Amino acid sequence: MTTPAAPESDDASSGATPTSADTPVAWSSPPPRPKRDVYGIVATIIAAIGLVPTLAVVLIGLIPAFNLVWWYLLVLFPFTALLAVLVLPLATVGIIVGMRRASRIRWSITAAVLGVVMVAPMALIFLSSLAV
Repeated sequence: MTTPAAPESDDASSGATPTSADTPVAWSSPPPRPKRDVYGIVATIIAAIGLVPTLAVVLIGLIPAFNLVWWYLLVLFPFTALLAVLVLPLATVGIIVGMRRASRIRWSITAAVLGVVMVAPMALIFLSSLAV
């Protein structure tokens, strides 16, 4: 049995010696992971806590048999507005920190949009009372 001859490379035939850049590194460190948008994640969770009950009351209120459930919104709108006071600054700080770190800010933008959605019903109620 004969072993096949190894193909000769151009470097070996030219007499060049391998440099440290040509040799592979055995233990290279992995690339750094992008930092998580913790402010945005926390703000999105708080926004979900405020919006899910309100959305549930609105959807249940659409059923004709549960027409009196709309009164729960008198309690939920201020609760949602209070949570929006937490969500909007957290989302704003998350956007600023993410921009300075050059990292992802998707969660912070999502939280900012949800915060505006949380404030919108109270703003509409307040602004409509000013017009009367």
